Amino acid sequence: MTRKQVEAVYSFNWLSSHLTTNEETRAFASDSLLLNASQVVMNAMIGADISRAQLAQRISKSKSYVSQVLSGSRNMTLRTLADLLWACGQEVAVMELQRLGEMKVPCESL
Repeated sequence: MTRKQVEAVYSFNWLSSHLTTNEETRAFASDSLLLNASQVVMNAMIGADISRAQLAQRISKSKSYVSQVLSGSRNMTLRTLADLLWACGQEVAVMELQRLGEMKVPCESL
């Protein structure tokens, strides 16, 4: 017999064993969204081949403002996210939801 590789996904939720209070899980959810939004902007910048300085110029802000927004030290509103992506010639098409703390890992099955 030969083994066939079949695409399968193993799902698990690690959050409940690591973060135990509502405050901790709320902070995680907030930080996770900001990290994802920053990564989306960084990928858009790479795709558009523009620097932080060029991005800042296109939205009439300083380079330090863009750096603060992308690092999470300044609040990124949805309007700011839209402006940053607009400057890269991009927009959000789909927002995908998943259960808080859920991880999906590809695995092999027979």
